[in-house]
Amino acid sequence: MARTSCGAVTAAVVAACALAAAVPARAQADAVAVRGPDLVIATGPPGGLYRALGEALKREINDKAAGLLRVSTMPSSGSVANVHALLDDRAQMALVQADVLYAATTGKPPFSLPVRSLAAMAALYGEVVHVVARAEPAVRSIADLAGRRVAIGAEGSGSLGIALRLLEAHGLERDQVQTHRLSIEETLARFRAGQIDAFILTMAAPAPAVVEAIAAGGRLLPVERIRAAALADREPYLRLTELGAETYGFLEQPVLALQVDALLAAREEVRPELVYEVLDVLFERRQRLGAAVPPLERALRELDVERASTGIAMPMHPGAMTFFRDRRAFPRSTTIHVGIYVIDLYNLDLAAGHYDADFYVWFRWQGRLDADNEEFRFEVMNGEIKHRELNFLERFGGWTHITYRVVARLRTHFPLHDYPFDRHVLPIVIEHPFLETSSLVFIPDDEVAGERRDLMATMVERGIVLGDWRIEQVRHLADEHVYHTDMGSPSSVRGPRMVYSRYRFELHIARSLAPYLVKFLLPLGIALALAYLAFWIHPTELLARLGLGIAALLACVVFHLSQREVLPEVGYLITADWFFILGYAAAALVLLEVALVNALYHRDRLQAGKRLDRLARLLYPLAVTAPAAWVVLAHW
Repeated sequence: MARTSCGAVTAAVVAACALAAAVPARAQADAVAVRGPDLVIATGPPGGLYRALGEALKREINDKAAGLLRVSTMPSSGSVANVHALLDDRAQMALVQADVLYAATTGKPPFSLPVRSLAAMAALYGEVVHVVARAEPAVRSIADLAGRRVAIGAEGSGSLGIALRLLEAHGLERDQVQTHRLSIEETLARFRAGQIDAFILTMAAPAPAVVEAIAAGGRLLPVERIRAAALADREPYLRLTELGAETYGFLEQPVLALQVDALLAAREEVRPELVYEVLDVLFERRQRLGAAVPPLERALRELDVERASTGIAMPMHPGAMTFFRDRRAFPRSTTIHVGIYVIDLYNLDLAAGHYDADFYVWFRWQGRLDADNEEFRFEVMNGEIKHRELNFLERFGGWTHITYRVVARLRTHFPLHDYPFDRHVLPIVIEHPFLETSSLVFIPDDEVAGERRDLMATMVERGIVLGDWRIEQVRHLADEHVYHTDMGSPSSVRGPRMVYSRYRFELHIARSLAPYLVKFLLPLGIALALAYLAFWIHPTELLARLGLGIAALLACVVFHLSQREVLPEVGYLITADWFFILGYAAAALVLLEVALVNALYHRDRLQAGKRLDRLARLLYPLAVTAPAAWVVLAHW
């Protein structure tokens, strides 16, 4: 399939060139000037290798595309900022540290939730975590940096996160080090001026910034082997390495350091053929890229498809997988087209974190996958299969097509921070029980009758009723899951790492607001409206005025408690709590105003009390509706 797409791309290039020859040069120039870039690559800060490599890659792609594809770069503060640029679609590809992309896809700090819209394209080269300090007798190790001024990278950079974890791994809490978040240029300027004592920089070796700092009176500090090894065990992309005289000529003995890969990543929605062509330029012109970025010349010259396609424990872009398979970077595995048709959903339980699903799942592939079994084996990784039945099996033209009817109890996490405006994802995760990606790769079955499949129309039964919920969107995707274990196998030669292909089907659901409005917010609003009547009752009617305020307060308490009965216990405030907090505040304000007016009345200042009532009649509706409207609009 990849060869066909490449042939199509080549034919398109020839046709476009012929068309371009027939168009006047001035018209072509005008069209290019008006049209924006087709692809934006997020790079890095000035003085960084990401910036230099990104610019060089842009030039090579534009040169080869000859105007058919326009590529531009976007400078940034580093890897974290680049991931955000991908998520916001300000960039479609980016250079990122492997640990940062891993944190984004798994929802680890500095990212709050896992994202599945990003994919790796290639591992490019290793970046060393350099720790440079002033050559003082009192500073010989990282632990000696206690109380010192240390630059740990700019906000949004990948260096920042690794630096903090490295200091912590060496027993240094954040309050024990005077950390400064600086760019590379600011770090070097302050180091030369004596305004910082050390800095931590993640960059490919030999790093020009490190060479310059050493010349200014610095020295490289080694990591402590036991502490660094423990950190690398917890962080799947960190590994130990040694820097020697062949890397930095000034080193008299090797320096132990940590290393992380620099990756080229892309948004999942980027066309596979575009990813394929960018990787083709990267490998075809890697020597020219190395010449343009001298510190990376050796790393890029030695870059091969095996190095670039291994060690990536996260989803790889389909275009990248096709590229590396075409170059036999890893054994050509069987491609399995997978799809799901949901018949029914029921027993959705937010408190227990589970729901039941009745669905068909089909698999389609060419060739013979398992000679010892006529059926296809699979597991539902986020639940338990209650019933599985072979529904359909056919073989035609070298293809095998098999369908199962499955009833399963499925598990997931339901965050309630935005209740009652909350939206959730109901996943169904499929994996083969023993075949790894070297033998089997899942891909979503996205086409029907030669056209792109309408997922909502062709993968979900119409008329499914799920209580107060509605289905907003259907997604399905395939990625890789890494098990960092060998399961105790004596035949394992790759160490503790097993990679399986996974198919993930997602139903995105949203809560219907009408039931909540009727059950909770409408009665609460009526109670607060009745409390408003207190401002219209004569100040002499104290009991009536107090009664309305107290009734509103009690109503808030009752409705709040009744809401808690329908929700699981959570250790955080949800959006609905703010409505009741607003209700408590409003009722308290009514009671306070009644008390003040009563005090004025008993001091023979009845007119002042009436003026206060008139003011309250104006401010109370604003004080109640404005915050409520802000909460609603913020979550709409």
